[in-house]
Amino acid sequence: MIKSGTLKAGFSTKNLYEIVDRRMAIRKGLELAKPDDIVIITGKGCESSICLAKGERISWSDKLTVQEALESPTPRYQFLEHRADLKIQVFGRTKEELFLNAMLAMIEYLKPDFKHPETNVEQEITVKSTDSTTLLADFLNEALYLIQVNKEIYSRVSFDMFTNKEIIAKLSGQKVEAFGEDIKAVTYHNLEINQKNNSWEAIVLFDI
Repeated sequence: MIKSGTLKAGFSTKNLYEIVDRRMAIRKGLELAKPDDIVIITGKGCESSICLAKGERISWSDKLTVQEALESPTPRYQFLEHRADLKIQVFGRTKEELFLNAMLAMIEYLKPDFKHPETNVEQEITVKSTDSTTLLADFLNEALYLIQVNKEIYSRVSFDMFTNKEIIAKLSGQKVEAFGEDIKAVTYHNLEINQKNNSWEAIVLFDI
């Protein structure tokens, strides 16, 4: 609607950007801003979620998204459009950070309910796979199992061992009351990990 109004009003489209992903759009606005500029982010206000196709929702906060963008020039992850399942693109300066951010994206989609009194929890995991790509899916599936069985979420990962075929790590986080969404499993379909310049990217598809 804003784009249509801008065109009808006859404004120049030289600096008009149409970015579907809200996280990436906010980052673009901050990237374009110069000293003394004011960035105005409209449309969500105090809303705590974003509606996706078929009534799906993801937890959301413009304030936290701006803080994240200012603290880390590289985005952690973004949710991509998909007809049936959940598809995410994940970023990381290292492979370890890539794996952590993939888990954080998965947890955000699950919409944890934090009504449970805050408690510190820790789980130790060992994951072995044939290669680094499969290792990512197996790591996420192991984390997903612990999340759903124990009603816990993990915000930190301490890797005691990290190779292309094996992970030994401690997951740290807290108990939650329930989850607003469900993920059946992490799939291996079109799973890929790529190194670009000095960072890593991955595409992961979840069965929901």
